[in-house]
Amino acid sequence: MSENTSALPPVPAQDENQLILERREKLKAIRQQQAEGKGVAFPNDYKPSHRAADLFASYGDKTAEELLPLGATAKVPACAC
Repeated sequence: MSENTSALPPVPAQDENQLILERREKLKAIRQQQAEGKGVAFPNDYKPSHRAADLFASYGDKTAEELLPLGATAKVPACAC
């Protein structure tokens, strides 16, 4: 049997620092486009239905036992956005 001589040549290793630099430059360009109103750097489709401050204003004085019969649900962001 003959050996397989059609193997691809080895890919040269790219400097990790250069790769990181390229990624930062790409992110910088995306953020610049975001500032110009042309999209966002980290898009997501999460839409909160409520804000924590509004929920505290409406329900902050109620106990857990008083809230259960209401059956209310809410979606709030994990950050103070």
